[in-house]
Amino acid sequence: MAEVLSLISSIFQVASFGLSLSRTLHDYGAAVVGAEKRLKGLDKDIDFTARVISQLGSRLKDRKVQELVSEDTIRLIQDAVAECEAIFQAMEDVIAKIRSSGSMAKWTIYFRDSKIELLRSNLDRMKGNLNLLMGVMIHGTQIATE
Repeated sequence: MAEVLSLISSIFQVASFGLSLSRTLHDYGAAVVGAEKRLKGLDKDIDFTARVISQLGSRLKDRKVQELVSEDTIRLIQDAVAECEAIFQAMEDVIAKIRSSGSMAKWTIYFRDSKIELLRSNLDRMKGNLNLLMGVMIHGTQIATE
């Protein structure tokens, strides 16, 4: 039980971090020439992923779900959330490096393109994994209540 509560807290921290990063990317993309095209949609992908993480945390708050979730599932969720946090952190680091280049930012972003695309594909993969976990939890809860 304590492990689930700790996981829920961690989930909401990562979701908050993702939402904050999404806003940062959106604001940055609008401010730097050329960045908008390079970062187009990335802020929305991060926002969506953070909201899925938050929904996962909300589901885990439910006592019925807590009773049904196995330790293996908890570890899977922990791993998925940790991976998302690592991706969010890597994206934040890339943006920080681009920002620190000052007036060269519009050129620096071109050199970070491959890193941004790799992170975007990793984020898409994790988004799918999170949705799958969420679907399994919802389905398991529905079966248990029937």
